[in-house]
Amino acid sequence: DMTARPHQVQVYRSTDGLWRWRRRAGNYKIVRSSEQGHKWRWYTIRKARRQNPGVEVVVLPVEEGE
Repeated sequence: DMTARPHQVQVYRSTDGLWRWRRRAGNYKIVRSSEQGHKWRWYTIRKARRQNPGVEVVVLPVEEGE
């Protein structure tokens, strides 16, 4: 199957405790990412949607113990 996989934007909490986003291409390579972290998850999701129109945004689960 030669169908290209769509890009996906992933919102995640980084090791510094701030929320960030990264855009993955269909080959799973990171092709874009947020330049800074944010305190609020909702704000990060909004920024990710604005900067990546038409791309699915998913929130990755926070690992326990973080």
